[in-house]
Amino acid sequence: LIIFHLCFGLLISPALTSFTIDKINKCCGTKVELERVNVWPLTLSFSLKNLKVYNPDKDDERVVYLKNVSARVSPIGLLSKRFVLSSIRANGVEINIEGEPDGTFNIQKLAEGTSKTKEKKGISLWKGFAGKKDWYGKVYDLLTKKLSKKAVEKEKAERAQAKKVTKEITELPKGRRVYFKTLADNYIFEIRSLEIKNAVLKLADENGKTIEIGKARIDIGRLGLDPVNGVNIGKVDLSGEIKNAGLTAGALDVLFVKSFNEKRERTEFDLNLKNVDLDAVRFIYEESLPVAVKRGIISMRSKTILTDNNIDSRNTLSLTKHELYPKSGAVTGFIPMPVLCEALNGIDPVKLKFDVTGTLENPELSGFQKSLMDLVGPSVKNIGESMLKGKASEAIGGLLGESVSTKKIDSQEVINSVQSLFGGKKE
Repeated sequence: LIIFHLCFGLLISPALTSFTIDKINKCCGTKVELERVNVWPLTLSFSLKNLKVYNPDKDDERVVYLKNVSARVSPIGLLSKRFVLSSIRANGVEINIEGEPDGTFNIQKLAEGTSKTKEKKGISLWKGFAGKKDWYGKVYDLLTKKLSKKAVEKEKAERAQAKKVTKEITELPKGRRVYFKTLADNYIFEIRSLEIKNAVLKLADENGKTIEIGKARIDIGRLGLDPVNGVNIGKVDLSGEIKNAGLTAGALDVLFVKSFNEKRERTEFDLNLKNVDLDAVRFIYEESLPVAVKRGIISMRSKTILTDNNIDSRNTLSLTKHELYPKSGAVTGFIPMPVLCEALNGIDPVKLKFDVTGTLENPELSGFQKSLMDLVGPSVKNIGESMLKGKASEAIGGLLGESVSTKKIDSQEVINSVQSLFGGKKE
């Protein structure tokens, strides 16, 4: 047995590498390269060296590179004619994630089955900026599709259907073969635990702006793959350092956990940003915010739980060394945007707390306005008085430069001059 084990692992399985690659390519529907595979039959494990996965639409664009991978196979899965990996360990990983002009990501193409359809409609939480395609809008768009009420109800129906046993009948020359299976049997490839160390994630938008997440650790759980149904993921835990042009630009921790029972589906998001340079990650958020950020350092903690599409989110953020200025046409209620930006620029650090409730399609922000007014209230009052006494007086005085008796005053021109101080708002 020992001789068979060693011969198969060191001699036979490497010779079958090309055959293995052909099977993987047929299953995944994308180009895959592999230098060597070693299969160890007695321990039901195998190892891979230099595994490369390419973009299905661009064979020369590498999306994933894994230097060394070791995995253990579940014997129970083999008995049910499914390839189930109880655990995978990977070291030296490089993942290139790039935003596409149509609002998707290149890595999504690896996760889509043949039954999936691509939608191109963008969604943003900030009214007036819908359809913008920064990374925040793309991710929110993706989550809305995956976790919407309609998607949750569909998944519940599929889980109920999964408990039912169906028959697959194949006609033979003499008789028939009947295969009894459940919906779960459709996922021919499953990974229960995937642990990645020393990973590098390269993030790039369609305009070539890039950042890296180095020294990354990634844990993925309950991952199922099927050529028709696509990918299903139950857990993702990511942490690493953010780098821009080789310099440290902050750190992040992200946790995503999805669970369900007969009555409800529960999804948990836990985001922790530490001293992130807003200028370095500009392409992630700049289209969705109503203000432009020249510079700033942000730390944020967000804990969100979705229960059957209902949101319960608790958020705190701290902003330091910042400089904000208003975007054209942006409004924030009764506070003029120029006044708000000037007030925030004079406060360091800016600390805010707010909650998000409602549903994924119609989120409701609470506590943000009170937290903001408690912070900037005194500054807004002083700035408003200064602008009205100073700049507004100069603007009106310019119209009255000539003697009142020799110039007709246009009242609308006076109104427009004052309104221009408040971002052009006409109410």
